[in-house]
Amino acid sequence: MLGMDNESKSDKAKKILYGLVAVMVIASLAFRFIVLEYYEQSTLLFVGLPALITVLMIRFTGQPKTGYGITFKAITLFLLMAGIFLGEGMVCILFAAPIFYGVAALVIEIKKFMDRRKKSQLYTLVLLPVLLVCGEVYNINREPAVRNVTATRILDGQISLAELNKSPDFMSGLPTFFKLGFPKPVAIKGWGTDEGDFREIQFESTTRGVGTLRLEVVQRTPNELVFNIPADDSHIAHWLAWQEVTVRLVANGDKTTTVTWSTDYRCELAPLWYFEPIEDYAVAICSDFLIDSYFESDAD
Repeated sequence: MLGMDNESKSDKAKKILYGLVAVMVIASLAFRFIVLEYYEQSTLLFVGLPALITVLMIRFTGQPKTGYGITFKAITLFLLMAGIFLGEGMVCILFAAPIFYGVAALVIEIKKFMDRRKKSQLYTLVLLPVLLVCGEVYNINREPAVRNVTATRILDGQISLAELNKSPDFMSGLPTFFKLGFPKPVAIKGWGTDEGDFREIQFESTTRGVGTLRLEVVQRTPNELVFNIPADDSHIAHWLAWQEVTVRLVANGDKTTTVTWSTDYRCELAPLWYFEPIEDYAVAICSDFLIDSYFESDAD
């Protein structure tokens, strides 16, 4: 009996291993299709693929009691593989992991619910997430709404827009958040605060090389400067599209200046409900850092 039990456990382990290999192959092919069709920034990747992996793992591995252990192992393996294939680095894995695991957990809970109700098999239930995901494919052709993120600081002294002519060392005091794997600002050229003046900031990605973000002054008043972004071939454009940056200074009666750094952008990742809050947070940190870089040092 003991030998039969050991043999049964061995057969089960082999089945799980074979199932895992099969799922990784299918998931890799699906991933390659998504990338080739330029849907790698859509819900098809961030919701559809983890749902597919979960369904296949439960289908091929005999539907373990909870389903969580083996499925989460498969998700983890895929994320590590994607980090190699995409070359996205740690930051993308960190952002993608919660939604991948969340979708997997949701599918498992739906499966458990259907089992308790003695309803149809999981593969028929998959039609619902597939339809939702396919619907999102059409939605990604519609431009997302422009979002506005504003950082405000009250600084000592009377400050002018001429401070924007500086070429600060952006790597000095770079926030910890941007050290997780984001492209790093390595050089800046251009200056001036008149209409038509420009800045070109070079960002270096460890996986995609150096790209340039160009900002051009399109509006100038004594206390406000508006930059348009005519071009961005940095890796940041993979996640969001900058639209406009407005820097406003207001002199206060107590010999202080209110500095407002306002940024308009579009989120390029879907689902928007997941990625927009993350990008809002990142843009807010960036705006606050830029106030520090251009104005704070002279306000002390």
